[in-house]
Amino acid sequence: MDFGAVLQTNPPASRTVALAKLAEQHGFSHVWTFDSHLLWQEPYVIYSQILAETRRITVGPMVTNPATRDWTVTASTYATLNEMYGNRTICGIGRGDSAVRVTNGAPTTLKTLREAIHVIRELANSRSVEYNGAQLQFPWSVGSTLDVWVAAYGPLALKLASTGYRFIRYYTHDAAYGRKGPPPPALRVLAPLVVVFTVLVFATGVALLLLGQSSRDPLVLVHKVSFFAWLAVTAIHVLGHMPEILRVLTSARATRRELIPDAPVPGGGGRGAALGAGLVAGLVLAVALLGQFSAWTH
Repeated sequence: MDFGAVLQTNPPASRTVALAKLAEQHGFSHVWTFDSHLLWQEPYVIYSQILAETRRITVGPMVTNPATRDWTVTASTYATLNEMYGNRTICGIGRGDSAVRVTNGAPTTLKTLREAIHVIRELANSRSVEYNGAQLQFPWSVGSTLDVWVAAYGPLALKLASTGYRFIRYYTHDAAYGRKGPPPPALRVLAPLVVVFTVLVFATGVALLLLGQSSRDPLVLVHKVSFFAWLAVTAIHVLGHMPEILRVLTSARATRRELIPDAPVPGGGGRGAALGAGLVAGLVLAVALLGQFSAWTH
C-alpha cells in the first residue's frame, strides 16, 4: 500500500521542497500538490526541484484539468520531467474547479476530459496520438511512463474513471494487470447480464411511473422478471468477488495496524451511523408511502 502527502504550493517554494523531502524520509511514496495557478504557485516548476532533491518520491497534481493548459504542453512537461528524473511523475486530472472558476470559467465536459486523458497519456508514455487532426509524437521522448488518475466526484465521472481505467490498463497490456489476469469466466459472462437487467429494472420502473395503470400489462411482468433476474445475477456477481474483497480489506487493516497500532479507524462511527440512519429513513419512507401504491397491489 502506498501513502502520499498533499501539499499546497504556498510561498516560499523552498518550504514545499523541504516538506517533500521530509515526506520521503518518513516513507511516503507520493507528493501531491494542488494545481490552481492563480491561487498558488506553479506546481510543475516546484516538481523539478523536488525531484532533483529526492530519490524515490513520485510527484503530481491533485488535480490538473484540461482547460488551463494545452494538452500537449501538459504531456510534454511530464515527459520532460521523466527524462530528467527517471519516470517519477503521476497525473491526477479532473474537469476543473478552482483553476477555472477563479477566471469565471466552467469545468469541462466529461467528453473533453476523456479526450484530454487520452492525448496526455499517450504522448507522455512516448506514444503517438491524433490531436486536432494531426498525428503527434514527441521525437525526443523514449521510455517515458505516466499513470493518469481521474478525480471522480459524480456518478458519470466515477463510471468513466473506474471502468475506463481498468479497461485501458488491461488491454494496453499493463504488467500488473496482465499478472492479475481477467476475472473468472463465470463473472465475465455475468457482467453484461448485470448491466442489461439493471437497465431493464430502471427503464420499466420509470415507464410504469410515467405511464400509470394503463401500462400495467405487460410492463409489470417485465419489471418483476427483470428485478428477480437482476437480484440473482448481482448476488452471484458480488459473491464471486467476495474472496478478493475480503483479502483487500484484511490486508489494508493489517497494514494500518502495523503502522498505527491500536488506532481506531477514523470516521468509522459516523459512517455506521449514517448507514443506519439511511436504512431507517428508507424503511420509514416506504411504510409512509405504502398507501400511495395500493393501486398497484391488486
